[in-house]
Amino acid sequence: QILPDPVDVRNPTAVQFQALLWLINDDPQALAAFFLQDLPSPSSLAAAANDGGIDAISLEAKRVELLDRFVMVCLYFGMNGADWAHQSGWLTGSSVCEWTRISCSTKTVTLPGTSITTTAPR
Repeated sequence: QILPDPVDVRNPTAVQFQALLWLINDDPQALAAFFLQDLPSPSSLAAAANDGGIDAISLEAKRVELLDRFVMVCLYFGMNGADWAHQSGWLTGSSVCEWTRISCSTKTVTLPGTSITTTAPR
């Protein structure tokens, strides 16, 4: 299950709760804040596209990046990322594809300090 159980998001001891707080309060990309504000209506979105503003493709890209960040931050908190030997680049403003030992081109994740490698579905 990619999306969290709502109970987990409200439980302060849950990894999902910690990840959500990080996304809202500390994420340099501020994608969660973008989606928490009032989103434009479809008609105003079309008007914004004509004015060079955000378009539906950009909005979808932001949504996908936010979901990717949520999943990777859950992984980081759930696997005690603060204790990893190779954690540089994690929880930064860069794309999750640039975080240490993450490869979006091959869809693989190698957990720092472990021999665990997995292929992520997309």
